[in-house]
Amino acid sequence: YHPLSERFGALATAQLAYPFATSLSDSIDWAALQAGINYTAGRFTLDVSGGTFIVNRRVTMISGTLIDGNGVVKLMDNCLPRLGQMVFCNTATGVHMFGITLDENRENNIDHGTPDGSGNQPGNWQGTLLTVIDYAYVSDFSISGVTVRNSWGSGIWLTDCSDGDVEGNTISDFRITGI
Repeated sequence: YHPLSERFGALATAQLAYPFATSLSDSIDWAALQAGINYTAGRFTLDVSGGTFIVNRRVTMISGTLIDGNGVVKLMDNCLPRLGQMVFCNTATGVHMFGITLDENRENNIDHGTPDGSGNQPGNWQGTLLTVIDYAYVSDFSISGVTVRNSWGSGIWLTDCSDGDVEGNTISDFRITGI
């Protein structure tokens, strides 16, 4: 994890490059990824091949987003505040994600104790419920060849979406719902 404060002395300066940043503790990887989405949407494919991108904020997909590659987007250790979604899209069209890995890093984002050797807690225990991919009211979308792993909540959650393809994905090590 590398915060914006490693490159910028003031939030106002960071916001010249990343106008959506709200704190110098925002991850540089998150800011660059979000800037890439905002810039390429409707124009180009955002290539996230290779590497691991450590994020501490929700990545927001917008209409026209096309992400492709084999990189890993991973939630930072002990991420505070706790996120509700890792990748979020609401009321959009033409949103496509191919081949990346999304890792919620649940082992290092637990707020009520440590899981047993199998990653389980007693039935009355609840970790941070995070949905890795959360789409609502999205049309003309695809989530294909994506690996979603290590979630206390849901892997892929779709609400009132239409004309979409969800295929060839791998969802592993989640607590509540896969798809």
